[in-house]
Amino acid sequence: MGWESGGSGGAMAKMTGELLSWLQDHTTPVFMLATINRLGLLPAELVRRFKYVWFLGNPHNGALYEIFQIHLGKYCPNLRFTDSQWRILLDEYRGCSPDEIGKAVERTLETNFHHQVQSAKEQGKAFNPRKYLPQISLEDLLTERQNFTPASANKAISDQLYAIKQDADFARPTSGRDTSRFARINRGMFEQSGAKTRGQVRQSSTVNLNHSK
Repeated sequence: MGWESGGSGGAMAKMTGELLSWLQDHTTPVFMLATINRLGLLPAELVRRFKYVWFLGNPHNGALYEIFQIHLGKYCPNLRFTDSQWRILLDEYRGCSPDEIGKAVERTLETNFHHQVQSAKEQGKAFNPRKYLPQISLEDLLTERQNFTPASANKAISDQLYAIKQDADFARPTSGRDTSRFARINRGMFEQSGAKTRGQVRQSSTVNLNHSK
């Protein structure tokens, strides 16, 4: 089940009362999972009935890497980036949700497909979609990132996410500490990073697929 942040207080109180009664009276073994985007809307007597409370926040770099691997693996299983290129990509997509990353990959592939069709048309060649091999590059993904703004970058949404995190400070995080090789290093305010700038890597960042014959 899931609770949204909207709804009248009376409806919420009624639903809470019915749920508490059911939790008290039921006798069959049931595993209950509930989601809510504003934990503060639930009364304490209901929250304490759940054995575990988890908080799902923004993915860290290690999780972002796994998310990209899942979506890219669907279409481009032979795609390979170097670690330095991955760090550039993860830095650009920091703050993006898993859904936003999945859609960015799909839009990048769609754009590439249309470019292939247009190129074949301009050259007077027949384009056979069955022989089309999905291609994607770091530059393509970086360009796509400039075409949308993550929801977390919106101040109103960012404030809400921060409030949710503060209200759920007692909850267990769904992901552990980032122990991947892409984990971000906490730096001082004026400490210089040794990473290359995006402009420096753009000249050599494009990596296309090597398809096995």
